[in-house]
Order: sequence, then structure tokens, then C-alpha cells
Amino acid sequence: MDTTQETPGQAPEEGEIKRTRLVRMAWKLLPIFGALLLSGGMLAAWFTGMAWASPVNQEPQPIAAAAQFDIFKSNDPPKFIVGLAKDTGNRYIISVRINSGPYPALMNVKDTLPSGITISDVQATDWSCGIFSNQTQLSCTYNGQPVDYPDFGQAYPIIEVYLNVASNVAPQVTNHASLYIDGNFFIDSSPLFTDIDSVDLRIKKIISRQFADVGEIVDYSIQYYNSGPALATNVKVVDVIPTSMRIISVNPATTSQTSTSTLKYMTWQIGNFGTNFTNTITMAASPLQSASGRLISNNVTISSDNQSDSNTLNNTASASFSVSGLNIIKTKPAAIDYIKVGEPFTYTIRVENNGSSSASSVVISDIFDPGLSVTGAKLTIGTTVTRFTSGNNLSRSIGTLPAGGVALLDVGVRGNSTVTQPITVTNMATVRASPSIVRTSNITATGVVTITPAADFYVLNTDGLTSVTPGQLVTYTVTIQNIGSTITHTNFLVTDTLAAYLDFASVNLGTLVYTPTFISSDNRVHVWQIGEKLAPNGAISYKITGKVQTNAPVGNYTNHRVFARSPDEKYLGNNTAVDQNLITVQPTQDYNFVLKIDRTRVEVGEGIHFGITLSNIGTTIPVNAKVTDIFPAVLDIVDAETSVGTLTTNASTRTVTVNIGSFSPGQTIQISISTKVNATATTSAVYEHTSVLTFNPNVTIDSNTVEFSVLAAGTGVLPGTGIGPPSPQHYSRISLAAVLLLPFALLLPLVVLGRKWSNPPKP
Repeated sequence: MDTTQETPGQAPEEGEIKRTRLVRMAWKLLPIFGALLLSGGMLAAWFTGMAWASPVNQEPQPIAAAAQFDIFKSNDPPKFIVGLAKDTGNRYIISVRINSGPYPALMNVKDTLPSGITISDVQATDWSCGIFSNQTQLSCTYNGQPVDYPDFGQAYPIIEVYLNVASNVAPQVTNHASLYIDGNFFIDSSPLFTDIDSVDLRIKKIISRQFADVGEIVDYSIQYYNSGPALATNVKVVDVIPTSMRIISVNPATTSQTSTSTLKYMTWQIGNFGTNFTNTITMAASPLQSASGRLISNNVTISSDNQSDSNTLNNTASASFSVSGLNIIKTKPAAIDYIKVGEPFTYTIRVENNGSSSASSVVISDIFDPGLSVTGAKLTIGTTVTRFTSGNNLSRSIGTLPAGGVALLDVGVRGNSTVTQPITVTNMATVRASPSIVRTSNITATGVVTITPAADFYVLNTDGLTSVTPGQLVTYTVTIQNIGSTITHTNFLVTDTLAAYLDFASVNLGTLVYTPTFISSDNRVHVWQIGEKLAPNGAISYKITGKVQTNAPVGNYTNHRVFARSPDEKYLGNNTAVDQNLITVQPTQDYNFVLKIDRTRVEVGEGIHFGITLSNIGTTIPVNAKVTDIFPAVLDIVDAETSVGTLTTNASTRTVTVNIGSFSPGQTIQISISTKVNATATTSAVYEHTSVLTFNPNVTIDSNTVEFSVLAAGTGVLPGTGIGPPSPQHYSRISLAAVLLLPFALLLPLVVLGRKWSNPPKP
């Protein structure tokens, strides 16, 4: 037994020395091994990515093979019927059968329809179909899943093509469907021949007149046709006319006739007739008394049994005419045979509905002689009176005039200045009713009027105002015109009266020769004797000023009256002119125009809101009012709205405009504008802003001024340091350094452990 023991300080055994050297060598090789390990991982990842990107690992694509297919096309029904698919059921049926594999990657069916046939709808399972070229071409692609593929020798789901068949289609059409495999043409279906079965019955009715009196004969002609292409069978014509018509003759005779209390049904059984067959039925009839004042309409139809008609819109025809029931009478006062220019009189037009039913869309019209001027008109229907103005071409709608109803139209006229020599005028009036009833009344010999030339004064008096205030000076312009056809006498009189709260202030008679005659003690009435003569259409004018009395009561009216007369005038209806003005309080113009902002200090990217309140606290109404805001270049307009008026914004000029128009006293308008500081604010600045209100005539009012500060759009440098935020290049360098140092950071723990192992603790 070896009892030898190692004493402290004794040299280690040879095995321990070898182990220590090995650990130290491993520690020295460890960084190299780590770098190799990291590089190998990166290479492995790169090769793996390249392998995934290789076409070898992508989804395999189907490869079309020369599969064997058949395509079939049929029609249902065997003969197509002219008309829409929803009415006829016309359809093509297309079927594709696979006889052997493999299955194709792409299968497509195409079809071009014959002329006159269009596609209404396509129904197909597992097919995606498109319709092209004005509904005449079809393309369907099979998109079924492999689990749904048919077995060899079986067919894919059918394609049903529903068809509209036009009336101009050929009697027989042919076409085929085509099959494409993997984008290449493969085979056509056998030609499919389809016959078209239809008729085209047409009927037309012609009437000999549009208007007739009771008992007058009206001739009818009924023409019917078959435009084919098929034979029309069991054809029948039915004419329905009101019982208020008496049938005089029919050729050929009817097969049957039936009647109700209001209608008579006349039937002709035509039988069969072929393509392009034409025939005519004639009939004569006359309106009975019960048809008086009515529109007589009747319809005729043609039809065939159990056949499709390619165009049913021409299977019915109608004809109408009007039976007179309206009467019109025009009169004038019996005493009016001779008048002077300017002298008025009245025509009376009487319209009566003597029919048994209402007359609709009744219009009275009258064209008056150029020597007459219309001064006014009055329409009376029952207790309803309507007054209106008109020129010489008068037209007045009275709507519906019931049976037995009467309308009276009184038209005032007078001779005008065009009459320089005596003339005789006659006149006629016309009444019309729906649809085309026309009746005219001629003035008889007793209705003739002779017009002789004369002078005629027309007086105009105006101050251009509608209201005045106490103490206000008011100037009136008075114009006296001779609208007659002869020159006036000299020394005609003009009487000017300032009445009702007006006191005389001044008069401007220009160069007129006059002799003022003071009449009244209150200096309000002036009479002038005018020495000039006025030729036709000649005129004189003067101005007179009055002052509204200071104690004039508010709510009353001022009154200025002018009267002028020539000695040879017979008609004085337009010789007086009166101007009145409402006396009101002194108008005031006052507005509360306030501008506010929600903040006084903003930076780039921040918003500032402007609020405008505009109130009319005066008594006047502004006209064409407008609020305008023009913002500095550092502010962009984000949003704006107004409670009244139309708002527009101009981003380039940074302008907001609100067109208010007019707004009443007591009315308040709110305007809201949101803005945002843009990047052009490169220097800090203080801005002042004011809104502007403008209105007619040339009035401008500014709001209060608001003040706000805009901070500069800086470079991002911290104030007083000169230090800016890291740039993207800084971040890129830090990221690269982190990536390069990462492996060494991972190996640091191994280094610590290695040192520990390489320097074991001494005993």
C-alpha cells in the first residue's frame, strides 16, 4: 500500500498538467470556433433561402394533354318564338363531354349568336361566363374543383343560354359553339339549325276629320297587316266605340256586335292569312247629341290565337275627334261707335260650354288692332274674379269649364297715338280646348268702332322712395306726356298739391313758361298754366320739393297729387298721378361684429380657430352683405362653415368669403373657421387679423383685431445647446456596431468560465 502523500508546494502530477494545458488551448481556440460557427450558420441560412426560391420547390403547374372531348349544342323549344326570353323561354343548351384523360388545366367554351338573337341570361354551374359585343357573344371558363371533375365518358355541367329573339330575325338561323383546351381551339359543335315561329300583326285607324258637329258624318278606315314570317291563324279585329256615336255603314259587315251602356263592341272574325297580307275595313258614323262638347275616341285591336306576335305595340290603334260644345260671343257697349284717341271702352268676351261634359284646357285668345292699347282685363267665372294685364296679343287660360259653365272676359282698351287719321277697327276672339277644339267669334257690323285722333295726357309723379322720416326733404319729379296722336292746345293747366304732412319747400320749373297762381293759404297747392304745345309723345317735366312735417305721425302716409288737362281731352283717367310714402322712424345702421380666437400662441402643425359673430342691431337691412377673411401665408384653411349665406374658400389666396345677401334687424350670423400653422413659419412672428364686412352702397366695416404668435419651424436643435437629435445615419452606424459585437457579447460568459477553469483554486 502506497502511503505517499503530496505535501504543500509539491509539483502537480503529470496528468493534471496535461489537463490544464488542454483547457488553456481550448480557451485560445474558442473565439475562432465561435466565429466559424456564426459564419457557418449564416451560410446555411443563405443556402436554405436559395433552395426555397428554386423553381424546383415551387407549386407544379398543370400540363395540358391532348385529352379527347366532344361539344354538343341544342335548342329549346325546337322552334324559337319571337320575343323576350322571359316570355318565350327560348334557350341554347351547350354540353361538353370528356372521353379520356388527362384533365385540362384550362377549358373554355365560346359562342357567337346569329343576327337578330341576343343573350338575356346565362345559367351554368362551375362555369364562369361573360357576355360581350352587344349581348351577342358568350365566353365561359370551367372553374370546378378537381373533386367535381366528371368521370371519363361523362359530361361537365350544361350551359343554358336564354335568348331574346327580334322580329327581324331570319326565318331560320344556324350557328355552333366552339371548345378551347388550354387556350387553343379544339373542336366545334355540329351546326345547329333553328326555325323561327312568329307573326307580326299590325293595325292602323284613319279618321276623316278632327272636329265635327252633332249629326255630321265621320269616316273611319281600319287597315290591318301580317308582316310574318309565320301564317297568322284565327285572326280577330275588335273595334270599341262610344254609344254616343250612331253607326251609319260598315264594310265588310261585322261578325258580331255587343253593347254596354256606354260602349259598343264590333267584332270581325278574319280567319287565317299569311305573310304580307293586307286588308281594310271601312265605317261611317256620326255623333249624337250626347256627344256634344266631348272628345270621341275609340280603339281597335287585332289578335290571333295561340301565336306569338313579334311586336304587340302595333296591335292597337286609336282615332279621336272633337264634338263642338263650346261657344264664344264678343260684344262692346252699344253706345261706343266713335271714340277719340285716349278714350277707353270695354270688350266683353263670353264663353259658354253647351256640351254635356266639362271642357278641359280652355284658353281664350284675342289679337287687338294696333290702333288699340289694352289697359287691363278681368276674368269672371262664377263668383271668382281675376284681374290681369296684357298686351295686344291676349291669351288667358281658364282651365276646365264645366258643362253649362260660362266665363266672362272683360278687356279694357283705348285708342293710342298710332291713330293719326280716323280708322275703323273690328276684332275677333278665339276659344280653344283640349285636345284641338277651336271656336272663333267675329264682331258683327254693330261691333265696329271708329277711332279719331286726339291729344291725351299721361302724368307720372315719383320721388323714388317708399318711406320717409319726419323733417326729411322729399323731391318729386313730375312728367306730363302727350300719348295721344295730335298736338295739344296751349295754356293747359297743371295743378300740383302737397297734402298730408308735407310743406312746400322749393320748385324747379326749368325753362317752362308758366304763370304761378297761389291758391291755398297753407302754400301747398300750386297751379301752373303751361304755354308750350306738346306734340304726340312729347313731354315736359319739373321738380317740386316738400318737407315732411316734424310732428308727422309715424305710420301715416304723405301724399303728393298732380293733375294735368288739355282742353280737347275727353278721357281723363290717366291725367292724375299720386305718390304716397309711409312715415317711419329715422333708420339706424348698427352692427355687432366680433372676432375671437381660441389660442394666442401656436407652433408649426398646431391649429387655431377663428369665430365670428355678426349681429344686426340696427333698423336697416343691408344689401349684398359679405364677410371676407384673408389669412397670413403661415396659416392653411382646414375647415369653415356659416349659419347663414354661401361660404367659399380659396386655398391659394387663403381667403374665406361668406356671401350673406341681406339679413334683417335682430338677426345673428355665426361663422367658424379652422386653420393650421404650416411649415412656411420659419421665423417666430406676431400676427394681427381682422374680418371685413361689406355691403351696398360701398360700406365697409371692420371687426375687432385679434393677435396671435406663431413659433418658428426650427431645425430641431435644443435651445441653447446646439445639440440636435440623432440622424438616421447615426442610427445606422449604431445598428451595424451592435450586429458586429453581438457574437463577442455571446462569447463573454464562455471567456469568464474559461479563465475560471484555467486557473483552478490552489489548495
